[in-house]
Amino acid sequence: MLDALKFAAAAVGKRAFVPGATHFLIKDGYVRGTNGIISLAAPLPLGLECAPQAIPMVKAIANCEEATQLTLLPSGKLSVRSGGFKANIPCTDEIGAHTEPEGELIPIKGEELLKALRTVSPYMGTDAARRFSMSVLLKGGCAYATNNVTMVQYWFGTPFPLDAVLSSEAVEALCKIKETPHSIQVVDNSITFHYESGCWLKSTLMENMWPSTIDKILTVEGGNPQTVDPMLFDAMTRLKPFATDNGRIILEDGTMRTHLDESEGASCAIQDVSLRGCYAIDMLMLLKDNVDKADLTLYPKPCPFYGPNFRGVIVGQHI
Repeated sequence: MLDALKFAAAAVGKRAFVPGATHFLIKDGYVRGTNGIISLAAPLPLGLECAPQAIPMVKAIANCEEATQLTLLPSGKLSVRSGGFKANIPCTDEIGAHTEPEGELIPIKGEELLKALRTVSPYMGTDAARRFSMSVLLKGGCAYATNNVTMVQYWFGTPFPLDAVLSSEAVEALCKIKETPHSIQVVDNSITFHYESGCWLKSTLMENMWPSTIDKILTVEGGNPQTVDPMLFDAMTRLKPFATDNGRIILEDGTMRTHLDESEGASCAIQDVSLRGCYAIDMLMLLKDNVDKADLTLYPKPCPFYGPNFRGVIVGQHI
């Protein structure tokens, strides 16, 4: 029971102005939550029908242990008990729109999809002015992500059943769920992922505003990728506390430093004397876990990097 409540809680209480986000819905053997973009539902085999308010319910769930009891009181409040803990949660009669899965059930290879999403999701952006950057594009057998400084592509093998743009909210939720989806349902504006436990996640699909030239952007001619020296990332970790507010590092003549003026900030010697350019530390650090080779000698042009089933480009800053 507690797992079901926690599952649904991941989508409620954060957008109080969205109808449905102010409460859970317990009905027909399921508990549901939504934030207006994603909806989560989990089996809850109780003969209850109520809509407990989201904020106090989330607080109550955080204090619960495995043995949790839910009881609808004559007052209309939902009693939540767990060990010595008890909370009475107000319920609402103003139930917002809680959607249901729609469309034909289509099997997918969920492990491949999740690996792709977990690989590219760190490269998603946060710039609301470029909404497409706050998403992952699924196209053919590939997943794409960009933060407007880097752009990446991951080949996950089996082509996805359709081209789709998943919002950052949906991607983050899919990556956090500890289960693997086995099938999807799709209609024009939404996609639902189903799990063996009976849980499901439904998300609004974003309009595809991705540039048509993404594969051309990712194809860098004339580069000479070399194995990335792990000490490069160690140097960035050491220098980051000394960086200016824009968090950049400068590579030149076998040295990584934080400031143009060498009398300021800090610096580290690096082995590869061919590396040059100016980069945002946080962007360059993204390459640490899944990149084997890169060519940072092409600066100020976009510089390519590569890993298993993975490629991308990073753009440096102007000095």
